[in-house]
Amino acid sequence: MWQLTAVTTGMFLASVLTTVNAPYSKKLDAQALVCCLTHPATAKAAAGQMSAFFGEVAPALQREFARAFHISDEDLVIAAKMFAEFSGESYPLAA
Repeated sequence: MWQLTAVTTGMFLASVLTTVNAPYSKKLDAQALVCCLTHPATAKAAAGQMSAFFGEVAPALQREFARAFHISDEDLVIAAKMFAEFSGESYPLAA
């Protein structure tokens, strides 16, 4: 069971990070993305990746990523709303 969980987590993690980092030369790792989700000032410094996370990653994968790093659904929604306000964009989790 542990191996299945590790493989599944690795697959969605790779998918999220690939989507978030695709067009950018500076790459975020999982911990850096977590930091962006929990610290608004850090999110603003990685605005492109955060926009990709909230706008291009499916909301279900956003939630799965957050839960894997002990970020509650409520805190993820708060992060989405704060980043939407900063960026002027609309994102599914911020609606």
